[in-house]
Amino acid sequence: MRKFVVRDLVNGVLVPLNSLFDRLPMLWRQSYRLRNLRLFSTQSIGASTLLLEKDTWNEDGVLMNFGDFCEFLHGSFQVIDGEIEVIDSLNCESIVRIECFDASEWELSTDSTEVCAAITTEFGGKSENLNAS
Repeated sequence: MRKFVVRDLVNGVLVPLNSLFDRLPMLWRQSYRLRNLRLFSTQSIGASTLLLEKDTWNEDGVLMNFGDFCEFLHGSFQVIDGEIEVIDSLNCESIVRIECFDASEWELSTDSTEVCAAITTEFGGKSENLNAS
C-alpha cells in the first residue's frame, strides 16, 4: 500500500476535505466509512453533525452512501482528526483510506494505481505539499 502525506495549505489552513475530494474525482459515487472524527467550526455545527461525530467513535464507525456523504462534505466545519475510508460500491473493497492529523495533514493510503497517479498529479507539483512512500 502506498502512502501519501498532503500538506496543501490555503491561507494557512489545511485544504478542506471537500476540496480534497474535488481534486480526486474517482473517489466520488462510492461508499464511505467515517471513524473517530473530531470536527471544528466557528459556527453552530448542529445536533445531527454532533451526533454523527459521536457515532464515528463506535467500533465500526459510520457507513455512508454517496448522497449522505455529499451532505456531510458541505457542512460548515473543519475535520481536525479522524479517518475516512472510501469503499468501492461494486466490489466493497477499500479504494483509499484518508486520515487527518491535527488539522495539519491528510495521509492517503491506497493500492489503486489510478488514485496514486491522481494524487501525484494534483499535489506533486509542489514538493512541500506531498510526501510519498
